[in-house]
Amino acid sequence: MQRRIAALTITFKNLDEESTQLLYDFCVGVYLDGECYAFAVALQQNLDWPIVGLTHGGTIRHALLQRPDGGLFDARGPIKSKDVGKPFGVPPPYDLKPVKESDLRKVRPIQELSIARALDVAQRLWPDLPWKNGMRERARRFAEALEVLSRRHGIWIRGKVPAAPPVLVLAQGDEAGYVLSPTLGNPSICTLDQTLA
Repeated sequence: MQRRIAALTITFKNLDEESTQLLYDFCVGVYLDGECYAFAVALQQNLDWPIVGLTHGGTIRHALLQRPDGGLFDARGPIKSKDVGKPFGVPPPYDLKPVKESDLRKVRPIQELSIARALDVAQRLWPDLPWKNGMRERARRFAEALEVLSRRHGIWIRGKVPAAPPVLVLAQGDEAGYVLSPTLGNPSICTLDQTLA
């Protein structure tokens, strides 16, 4: 006898508005001016968008990315060309040039930990960008496999209250799938809970 497994339903929740604003403020504070090289490298490695350098006085003053549609992107998110140099006191016309990761590393060291942290922040702020193998994609694959396992064994993971450890519960027949929610405090953690039909 072959058992039919219901269609998989994995739902992602984005950060709430207040958490998104807190994380955005953090991102701009850290990765706009100071760690922009790490931010640009993290996104280039995971989105394949080319890095562009805002040069001023012979130096790469700011590193950002060029989106596939030709627009620009940095810790502020999508930005207009006319706004690129404002935070740095660089007057237009802006000298924007394609640069490589190796060009940035010649200017100053870029720590791998800084790249990883920038990637975590960016993936939580902009989860719908086409990340190669981001946390959201990996979590989706995991939750899909977990849902198949839950349906096969009739056991689901539930979080009775957000602060409590998850528990295993027997299936009741009204399980709709799992919902994944990001956490603000730790970029590599998201909560997982059963959803009901």
